[in-house]
Amino acid sequence: MNILKLIRNVILFVLFFGIFSAIFDYSRMVKGKLPIFNMSSYDSYKHIQSFKGIFYNASRLVKVDINEPLEKSSNLNFTVLIKKINISLDKDVSSNAVFKPVRSNSCSNISNLYYADLDKKIYSYCFDGFSIINDSKEDDFFNSLKNDNSIIDKLIDNMTFSGYSNSFLVYRSTNGYSSTDITIYKCNLENNNDIYIVPSGTSYMSDFCTYKDDDFKFISTIDDQSNDVGSNVNNPEVFYEDNLYYYTFDYPKKDKIFIVSPAVRLTPARSFSLEDVLKLNLLTIDELEEKGLKFNKVSKQ
Repeated sequence: MNILKLIRNVILFVLFFGIFSAIFDYSRMVKGKLPIFNMSSYDSYKHIQSFKGIFYNASRLVKVDINEPLEKSSNLNFTVLIKKINISLDKDVSSNAVFKPVRSNSCSNISNLYYADLDKKIYSYCFDGFSIINDSKEDDFFNSLKNDNSIIDKLIDNMTFSGYSNSFLVYRSTNGYSSTDITIYKCNLENNNDIYIVPSGTSYMSDFCTYKDDDFKFISTIDDQSNDVGSNVNNPEVFYEDNLYYYTFDYPKKDKIFIVSPAVRLTPARSFSLEDVLKLNLLTIDELEEKGLKFNKVSKQ
């Protein structure tokens, strides 16, 4: 009898703790905190972190690092036994915000890369640009993405899921969140979660969700290996010129500056000299300045 009583107590404890841990961890996740009472695993290919509790399973799509806060993640799922429960985190963009696309007057049959970082690539098709109107304030969508790329997840969350295939998911704007009806194709492939924003009614195009080596402009950074050696020497070096200006450094260092990008989305890590970047038109002088390259402009007049 003592053994049966012990077994009963163990079962009751497991049931109680299982129910308690599921409620407790769900309450943490809706507040943007990671669950505690579980075993965690991470799929580095799909960037999915899973949490397995006694009576629940949860997961999230990791953007950069598994130690990032939950509110920085997307695709949050929480299932108790067989019941899926929605998790909705507060975003920076309110539900009253309006997405405003600018339709292109001349549309080709090719998508254009609008934004990219190490986590996302967003393409536009037949649009010249986008903005977000929130509390009567209109902000450029590109700048909003640079500040917080989860804003695109908020846009998708406010759209209606309308279908899928083996390679993509389809969302349509049907609730007034967008000033112009749009469709979003979100790729659902290994190493490819690209997003395509297109006018409503646009069919899936042949170049959608295909591998494109086109994000160097967005994800590259400047690696200055000069360490300011010779910075006190008054010996300007011309490293580039156009019709109007000479572009100079205060001292010779052009051979010590490289433009690098990490390995991402099947593309290996790359490194180009400053001279090659300008010669091959990989980046313009203005884009290099935006990335933090410091130089002087000397007029040719």
